[in-house]
Parts: sequence; structure tokens; C-alpha cells
Amino acid sequence: MKVIETLIPDVKILKTSSHQDERGTFAELLNEKEITSVDNSFKIVQVNYAFNKNRGTLRGFHFQSIPFQQTKVVLCLQGAIIDVAVDIRPSSPSFKKFVSFFMLGQNTDLQVVEKHPKISYDYIVEFPNKVYIPKGFAHAYLTLVPNSEIVYFLDVGYQPDFDRSIRFDDPDINFPWPEIQDKFIISKKDESALFLKDLDIREL
Repeated sequence: MKVIETLIPDVKILKTSSHQDERGTFAELLNEKEITSVDNSFKIVQVNYAFNKNRGTLRGFHFQSIPFQQTKVVLCLQGAIIDVAVDIRPSSPSFKKFVSFFMLGQNTDLQVVEKHPKISYDYIVEFPNKVYIPKGFAHAYLTLVPNSEIVYFLDVGYQPDFDRSIRFDDPDINFPWPEIQDKFIISKKDESALFLKDLDIREL
């Protein structure tokens, strides 16, 4: 595995090789020895899977508050998404800044990127490569094609009483979501999320 630091160095791209032949594809998705070289405290406690049947599905920005903050390793299995990590650590020099990824699942051609020339992103991440997002970040993604599948490897399990959301269009974050259709498909929970300035800073 090769580790690439991003514009926010604590967020990293984990590059993994895969093998293709006439039978199909084989890839080692996550290796304990390799992930501990990035974060020696990371232990997989929960693995989440999301299937998004429609283009334009937006999930986020999500995080868990103290003391149940989560580190995530995000993988796009199928389809294509814009994936965003926002630094919500008040003492961080990159507080409120984001880094974004055009993530492609297996069998998704790079031509998908060429078909979306107006989309803003910092890096292209192709399957089986992943994005490592540490504690203290909020996470969101937007599907660019139907039937996109996402997997998250988490070091802390779901704690509903500490589950938090930030508005996807928060002006303090000001991420330029692409206008790929008239209206995004968003849950009622995410539509009613608070702005970052309205959150209890002691939870961040």
C-alpha cells in the first residue's frame, strides 16, 4: 500500500494494487499491518455499506461527537461519487477547510470524469484505492451515477445519541456541490441539519 498525503495532510489516500485476469478482479481491500502504519490505533469495529440507486443522492455532512468520534476509511465499490472531508477541529489550522475526491468504483471508466468537466475536486481515487478520514472531520458524498455503492471501515461503532449532521450547503464550509440536477436527493435528517456555527463547540 502506498500512502499519499492530501491538501489537508491528516486526510490520506491509500493506494492498493489489484489483479485482473480472465476470471475477474482480486484486491486486498484493507490490511492490518498497512493501516497501522498510517494510524496505529485504528482497529475495525464496524463496516458500513450504502447502496444509492439514484444519481444525485447526497449524504452528509456526518460525524459523531466526542467521545465517540470515528475514523473512517472510505471505498467506492461501484459507480462514481464526489467525496468530501471537512476539518471541524476548532484548534486546527485547517478548521472549516475541505478536501474532495472524485471516487470511481470498479468497472467505472475514467470517462465518467471527462463527462463532468465542471465538477470541482482535488484528487481522483479509483477502486480499490481508499480515502482515510481521521477523527475530527465531517464527511459527505454525492452520487454522480445510479447504483453507486460505498463501504466505510470504522474504528468506533454507531452511537445514535452522538450522531451529528452539518448542513451540506453550510456557508462557512462553502463546498461547491455540482449542479448535476435540479434537486439533490437528501434525507429529512440531513435537510434539517444545523449549520456548523450553531453546533456546540465542545462536541467537536
